[in-house]
Formats: sequence, C-alpha cells, structure tokens
Amino acid sequence: MSQKFQPDMRIRRGPDFKRILSKGAKRQCRHFVLFLLQGVGDQVRMGVIASRKFGNAVERNRAKRIIREIFRRNRCRMPAGAEVVVVVRHPMVGAEQKEIEKAFMDALEPGRR
Repeated sequence: MSQKFQPDMRIRRGPDFKRILSKGAKRQCRHFVLFLLQGVGDQVRMGVIASRKFGNAVERNRAKRIIREIFRRNRCRMPAGAEVVVVVRHPMVGAEQKEIEKAFMDALEPGRR
C-alpha cells in the first residue's frame, strides 16, 4: 500500500465538508475538533479546515501539513470508508507533532465522544 496522500483521499468539495460537519460524530480535543462519518466503500478520506481566525498563512499551512502527515501515516488504522474532517484550533500552534498525533488517534477510538 502506498504511503502517498493521493488526491482521491482528499475531501475537497464544499458539499462534502458540509455533509460531514452536519452528520458526522464530533470529537473535540485541545488542538482540534474532529468530525467522523462512516461513508460507503472502503476508501478513507480526509479534509482539513484552518480558518483565518487560526492565525497567519504560515501557521495555517503548518497545521494542515501536520494533520495530513498524521493521517497519511495512520490511515491503515482507521475504519474502512471513514470520512474525516479536522477543524484546527489555535493551541495547535505551539504543540509538538507527537502530542497532536496522540490526540488524533485518541479521537478516532470507537466509543469516544
């Protein structure tokens, strides 16, 4: 299995984001809010939202790179067909990648609210 973050693994369209944000299970942590929706098929997909309230372009892009890298390395541990949207929060700016990765994996655990 390729480790590359392929274009078909990305959520890009506005209606897809809205559907996942409205119907998905919401899981919050200090660094981000994760919305998880069980989709059809076996392809795991992800999208990241970093609004301008989060910070300047450098901070927003760094946060998105970190989340995409965590997803890329751990997507085989995610449920098949899962659609994930991550809304980053400002405390993520100074956080270590390992801390963010632990929070991400904890948020994906079944039964967590």
